[in-house]
Amino acid sequence: MNLSSIYRKASCFVPVIIFSAGAGAAGFQLQNQNAAGTSVAYAGAAAIAEDASTIFFNPAGMLDLEEGSHIALPATLIDRSVKFKNNGTVAITGTSAFALGDEGGDGANSSVIPAFYLSTSAGENMSWGIGVSPTYGSETKFSDTFIGRFSATGSKIEQKNFNPSFAYRLSDSVRFGVGLNYAQNDTQVTKFIASNRGAGGSATVTSGAFVTGLPYTIIGVDNGAGGAVTDFTAVGSANNTAGTIFVATGAGTGTGTASKAHFDAALATKLNVDGNATGYNLGMMIDASDSTRFGISYRSKLEFDTKGKIAVGTSTGDVTAKFSTPANWSLAMEHTLENGQTKILADYSQTEWSVWDTLVLKCASVTVGVGCTAIGNTQTSLEYGFKNVSRIGLGVLHQTSQKWQLRGGYAKDNSPVPSDALRTMTIPDSDCTWLS
Repeated sequence: MNLSSIYRKASCFVPVIIFSAGAGAAGFQLQNQNAAGTSVAYAGAAAIAEDASTIFFNPAGMLDLEEGSHIALPATLIDRSVKFKNNGTVAITGTSAFALGDEGGDGANSSVIPAFYLSTSAGENMSWGIGVSPTYGSETKFSDTFIGRFSATGSKIEQKNFNPSFAYRLSDSVRFGVGLNYAQNDTQVTKFIASNRGAGGSATVTSGAFVTGLPYTIIGVDNGAGGAVTDFTAVGSANNTAGTIFVATGAGTGTGTASKAHFDAALATKLNVDGNATGYNLGMMIDASDSTRFGISYRSKLEFDTKGKIAVGTSTGDVTAKFSTPANWSLAMEHTLENGQTKILADYSQTEWSVWDTLVLKCASVTVGVGCTAIGNTQTSLEYGFKNVSRIGLGVLHQTSQKWQLRGGYAKDNSPVPSDALRTMTIPDSDCTWLS
């Protein structure tokens, strides 16, 4: 299975074209924090302070705003399109074979990204402020007859960030800023699991290659009589060997060394976990000359220890998951040409996406129906294998008159997805190109 080419358009009172599957930047990072930055593809964001949203990009920029209080209330409308193209998916076979399914329709939708920023000066050399905004997010929803429904039918990641910040002027040419980040993450995944728990049929185990592409580890195969599965041993437990399938029968638990099972039911599955994390961000602005300014910013990774529920069919169990959203840093420049009317913006940024590798769900309760036979066991592992990526941006501002300014930008944001084989239905990302 692979994703077809994806077209997405986003706007925030300015025309922008973005070619990507992500929401606002590569991966599921949301860079859309103001309208001014959108108009230049966020080029040089860590070196230019035009409003209170500089709290997000570089808190040192609060000292470059006019003295007093500043409020920014941006809202970015994103219109996404994510479509799947089948290139040879094989149906799961069983006593009642599953239909192959369809291409799932458009897995994306329109959404609005709101934000709030407040900056207040405390004398000539100090400023403080606060930002409230979503910093990571993604949402997909395919049909229940989607050909990839045993991988995922949908996902939703929402991460809200509260960012109190402080800036101090070290000298006439150097400003320093620091911020605290408190984030709330809510993650959901929906999918189907192939099972033989439907009425009728038999728990047939045959030789051959095991069925590939299943979203969760197969913990056992029951007799298909429609009753609850209470009599089997989990694959991977201490008393069995790799590749052994345990078959629960009416008389007890038997084993089979073959590696292919028949399935005749699809169980709707929903995962929902949430949690909080804290981190920090730093920034510095340096005036190299009257016409050139450099900005450096860093935002730490956030480590989440989440709790939640997983529902498989009519069974619901408790699970936990630990994961991190990445650290990132940026080196940016703003340079004013000799005519005094034109500014060139540029940046190079790095995001440490390798922290988003494998999402492991651990059982927090004993619920056989969801695959949890003991607390602390792994319920499932979702592999992403993201890699560290870079971004480059180039923008221009040209003041045509006192009231009018022309703005434009280009940016290339590389995708953290390492290969087509690891591109998932939950985060179907691709390289991101901005034109504004």
